[in-house]
Amino acid sequence: VEHVKRVSKKPVLGVGRYTDPEKMTEIVTKGIVDIIGAARPSIADPFLPKKIEEGRYDDVRVCIGCNVCISRWEIGGPPMICTQNATAGEEYRRGWHPEKFAKAGSEDSVLVVGAGPSGSEAARVLMERGYTVHLYDKAEKVGGHLNQVVTLPGLGEWGYHRDYRETQLDKLVKKNKHNVIALGQKPLTADDVLEYGADKVVIATGSHWNSDGNNCLTHAPIPGADASQPEQLTPEQVLSGEKKIGKRVVILNADSYFMAPSLAEKLATEGHEVTVVSGVHLGNYMHFTLEYPNMMRRLHELGIEEIGDHFCTRIEKNRLEIYNLWGDGSKRSYRGPGVFPREENKTHRWLEFDSLVLVTGRSSDNALYKELKERQAEWDENGIKGIYLIGDAEAPRLIADATFTGQRIAREIEEDNPQYPLPYKRETISWGTPHMPGGNHEIEYKI
Repeated sequence: VEHVKRVSKKPVLGVGRYTDPEKMTEIVTKGIVDIIGAARPSIADPFLPKKIEEGRYDDVRVCIGCNVCISRWEIGGPPMICTQNATAGEEYRRGWHPEKFAKAGSEDSVLVVGAGPSGSEAARVLMERGYTVHLYDKAEKVGGHLNQVVTLPGLGEWGYHRDYRETQLDKLVKKNKHNVIALGQKPLTADDVLEYGADKVVIATGSHWNSDGNNCLTHAPIPGADASQPEQLTPEQVLSGEKKIGKRVVILNADSYFMAPSLAEKLATEGHEVTVVSGVHLGNYMHFTLEYPNMMRRLHELGIEEIGDHFCTRIEKNRLEIYNLWGDGSKRSYRGPGVFPREENKTHRWLEFDSLVLVTGRSSDNALYKELKERQAEWDENGIKGIYLIGDAEAPRLIADATFTGQRIAREIEEDNPQYPLPYKRETISWGTPHMPGGNHEIEYKI
């Protein structure tokens, strides 16, 4: 682009996911370009230019480059979303402003249990509204599972999500001495929560990868799957480095986003021989985030073998039995009561490994919430008006969607039952009816 600027007398615009305000300022002031195109960074923070002008760099919600925004366009489904900015797409539907919040509607104090994407967002917005908030987590750092995810190849910038909330929470605690961020604590029990003294409680305890192979294909554990065994691992165990990983690694996959291909890349670059056995389309959601082609090129470069359309029936020490999902016959015929109507699947074979990584599915860490619900009769006597469940603890989901639940619960905490979202305005125009407020809607519709 610099070469274009030298010869052109027209304004020159440069694009390429510029996210660093200092770099943006530098390339403009040096005359390399006149204008910076920043679509995704402007979705993450609509006030990006103003914050740069005012020197408020640490208040910028930096785009993490996940492309979840474009994924909804590619799917053709719900409105645009943003991992960093939970108000994106909700400005009209729900009347949410990214930086303005209604003042607290009560004197209630709120305990937020869990400082991951949903919990940290809920605590941040509640503090912005003027509530007294205690954010509690057993981890030493805000971020939840993101603190492991950001160590995967190419995902370091996802840490901007954590960094923004960590910075804002620190500022809000300094602004109001009654706000507390308690990290590195012992896990709270139901008794602890009931006796804490909070008026309302938000449970954001996250989720974990299944250690027994439970998956979306069979909705059941896999016989022999057990991540307590030395040769079997969950993604968390791989990323924590708590187990030695052997030379031949098999990743058993039933997840359709980034975890399996990212782990495959990580392990291959560390010198392991990696095979991915995938019962679902490997990295399918990455088609929508536009990452799929280059991710597949990367896996090919690293010599990673993919055995697609295969899954597992059972696991024994250092081997698993796999089968082709479509190995049963195409024709159906009645073979007697209780007999499968298709020809038997004869594609089963054994695949050996030194280490097996189970990327088969996630389950919510909701035991604390369940026990508190069972003891609802004790809420009144302990001064608790409500206990709510958000994020992955409610159901495992995209980081963007988990963050949204934190924003929403914080905005609707005064409602009769904040567990359930308020209705929003329809965006699709009804025939002959104005869909935007104000203006002249004297329109004659003719067929």
